[in-house]
Amino acid sequence: MASFRSVYIPALSICLNLLSVGAAYGLMVLIFQDGHWSGCSASPPYGGITPWLPLFMFVLLFGLSMDYHVFILSRIRELPDGRRPGPDAITDGIARSAGVVTSAAAS
Repeated sequence: MASFRSVYIPALSICLNLLSVGAAYGLMVLIFQDGHWSGCSASPPYGGITPWLPLFMFVLLFGLSMDYHVFILSRIRELPDGRRPGPDAITDGIARSAGVVTSAAAS
């Protein structure tokens, strides 16, 4: 909040992160606990999820996505300081950091 001088940006990032973690939890339950797509693998459905896995997934996904949000928003914030208009700064900031974020997420 102090870095971007806004309450809306961190709140939106947290809501989007919680939404993506919730989707990952739902997919994990659908595949591993309920046994959907067990025909693709030779293993039968487990019927449960290891207790530490949801917390580990939350920490990993939330930490990485917040890091990516801060990286992208920092790049966007740098451009208006250089006298770029707002919409151009957003477009250029996302375009310049997209390759870095995508390659970091893929590895």
